[in-house]
Amino acid sequence: MHARAALACVEAVREAVDEVTGLVRGRLTVGMVTGCTITALFDALAAFHLTHPGIQITLYEDNSDRLIDAVRSGGTDLALIGSCGPPPAGLDALAIISERLVAAVPTDHALAGRGRVTLADLIAFPIVCLPQGTGIRAVFDQACRVAGLQPDIARPTSQRGQTRPDRT
Repeated sequence: MHARAALACVEAVREAVDEVTGLVRGRLTVGMVTGCTITALFDALAAFHLTHPGIQITLYEDNSDRLIDAVRSGGTDLALIGSCGPPPAGLDALAIISERLVAAVPTDHALAGRGRVTLADLIAFPIVCLPQGTGIRAVFDQACRVAGLQPDIARPTSQRGQTRPDRT
């Protein structure tokens, strides 16, 4: 009986101290696109953790479509995704970076050495591209649709930059 009362007293003191010092407790689950290299994200999470050490932060990687679904279902609190167009339905979004897409070709390729190529120039060749569900692929697919072009996706890559082996 005395032990329970002592534990209750300790918990009450802990809560009072936390209120006074402004400490918050809880969990924050953050998803990010696979291979994310935005240093500012990591800096922001580190600063948040220093300010709120009582909050457990979980950081994980996935593709944009699955991250969106995780935020909608409540399994993830916020996510850094790649997207094109308006925010996903039912979610608020803030653009933090905007990048151009570029094509990489071998030095002996017909498009090598050009300062710029059009989308039509590019899709004249088989494309190695990220899989559907990724933000970069969504941007590429949308640009092709708008231009009325049908690319030949010869080898979708995994999200870790490895191409899938041929299935012959």
